[in-house]
Amino acid sequence: MRRALLLPALVLLSYGAVGLAPGPVLWAQSNQLIRDLSEKPVATVEDGLRMILLLAQGVGATEPLDQVIVKLRGSGLVRDKWLEKPTKRLRKGQLAYMIVKACGIKGGLTMRLTGVSERYALRECIFLDLLERGSMGNYVSGLELLGSIGRAEKYLEEHPKESR
Repeated sequence: MRRALLLPALVLLSYGAVGLAPGPVLWAQSNQLIRDLSEKPVATVEDGLRMILLLAQGVGATEPLDQVIVKLRGSGLVRDKWLEKPTKRLRKGQLAYMIVKACGIKGGLTMRLTGVSERYALRECIFLDLLERGSMGNYVSGLELLGSIGRAEKYLEEHPKESR
């Protein structure tokens, strides 16, 4: 099970699908990041910010936290209050919100009428098989974060921007 979730993340970084520049230092840093993240029992908001920036813009995995925050502030991908406490534990609702925003998922009727919320973003991500079942307040493990980002990247490849 662990290897099945880790594989999409390894492919994501190893083949440069998100625009990482090749180079031994960056490659080593990315490998170390994946290794560290896969062993974390609970991912932090910082981990989620780095991975969502990597998904959306192809950068961020190895950049300093302050640069990640500058790129995300006001982007609409995250709520600004999450940027204030990056060491807090990452919740499923937060991750779902970031994935829905990064992938441009419109969602069902309720989400279209009321806007994106953590609750309905999580429901949509579970429906699309981007996240495992759970409630908004459940914490996300590092391995689950890697798997979700890998599935979100696959979703982006299968659903071009024009069809979303």
